[in-house]
Amino acid sequence: MKKSEKPLQLLLIPENDWNKVQQTLSSLTSCKNKPNQELTLGGWLNEKQTQALLSRKTTTLWRLRNQGVITYKKLGSATFYLKQSIIDFLNKSEIEQLGTNN
Repeated sequence: MKKSEKPLQLLLIPENDWNKVQQTLSSLTSCKNKPNQELTLGGWLNEKQTQALLSRKTTTLWRLRNQGVITYKKLGSATFYLKQSIIDFLNKSEIEQLGTNN
C-alpha cells in the first residue's frame, strides 16, 4: 500500500437501506442523461428545469443554494433541486411582493 492510500473501511448497512441507495443513484444517473425529463425521486428537478421554472440563470441558482433558500443535492457535477423547495420559494417571493405593493 502506498503512503498516500488510506486503508479500506467496511461499512455495514441494512439491505433495505442499501437497496434504496442503489435505486436513488440509478434514477439520478439515468435522469442526468435526459435533462428535459422530470426526476421521479420525490419531485427533484435538474438544473435546466429549475432555470426554466424560475426564469433565472445558473448564477442565481448558485446564490440561492449558498444562501440556503432552496434545497439541492449534487451528483457528480450535476445539481438537482427539490421541486417543493422551488415552489415554496416562489410562494414566499409572491407574498413578499404582495406585501410591498401596499
